[in-house]
Formats: sequence, C-alpha cells, structure tokens
Amino acid sequence: MVVEITHVRFEGNGRGPDAIIAYQWVSRDSGKVGWSDKPNMVSFVRGGGTAYVGQGANQVITRVVDPERGNAYIRTVADGYYTNNLESLPTF
Repeated sequence: MVVEITHVRFEGNGRGPDAIIAYQWVSRDSGKVGWSDKPNMVSFVRGGGTAYVGQGANQVITRVVDPERGNAYIRTVADGYYTNNLESLPTF
C-alpha cells in the first residue's frame, strides 16, 4: 500500500519529527482516508509500506529513524538528507 501523509498531530508543544504522535493519510490506491498513531505508522513503513509527503516533483519519501534513546519515528528523506516536510504539514 502507498499512502500520502496529509496532516500530523504533535504531542504537547513539541514540533520535531519525534514529537509527532499521529498521521492522517490518504491511500494512493483506493483514495481511502485514515489515520495511524506513531507505532502503527512506524510498523507500516518498516513492514514495506510506502508513505510520502507531497505529490509529483514535491514528493518526498519517509524512512524509519531509530534513535539511541526513545522510540522509533518516521522522517522524510530527500536526496539522501533528512528533511522537515512532516513538521510543515497542517495539524488535525
């Protein structure tokens, strides 16, 4: 399955990629709209699912980050560098 993440929810006042606790998405295959909490989105991406932010030339893919401390989270990657596309999305 391929999804486009369209909105995020942050925990508290945090604004970094690790502070995102939920992701709203739309399936590129079916058009279904849904949302996933952080652990489920990490499992989705780790399990072979694909999650993008943006479309066309502005599309960037997500990857799982495993920090030395704390829980895994997803972050966008463009041209081999981590980017802040998720933090720039509207909240829900």
